[in-house]
Amino acid sequence: MVYYIRAVSEIAYSSSGENDADKLQVAKVCLGERDADSPKKLLRILETLFSSDLPASEKLEMLEQEGIDCESLESEVSEMCNYSKGVREEGIQQGMQQGKQRGKLEAILALKEHMFNGDVNKIMDMMDIPKAERAFYLDEIKKLEEKQDK
Repeated sequence: MVYYIRAVSEIAYSSSGENDADKLQVAKVCLGERDADSPKKLLRILETLFSSDLPASEKLEMLEQEGIDCESLESEVSEMCNYSKGVREEGIQQGMQQGKQRGKLEAILALKEHMFNGDVNKIMDMMDIPKAERAFYLDEIKKLEEKQDK
């Protein structure tokens, strides 16, 4: 199977010719806070699009101020906003899960040190930690103990 890359420019003019379409070109753009006074229009547009703080309606308004016809972009911008919110929510959920795991691990370690003669399985029984999660905590305890031994 052979794949081809061909140049199709729907929005902007590209200086690369059709013969260069099979060569990948990468541009690294470092985004920061949106700067309305920036002379770099591309950066302003990208900073607007990728901002996680702006609602879709405000992004569309700012893009129109940059001279971009937003009628055809409305659903895509809205989708991008929803996607960034989803990514943020997923990150928050993951952080909360890691925080809970860390809290349980710290509780296990404290109880191991002061009670139950170091019997981690009794501690996890007492804490009602599901059997499916126990291997994770045993592994983490082992890693911590190995670090302390070094």
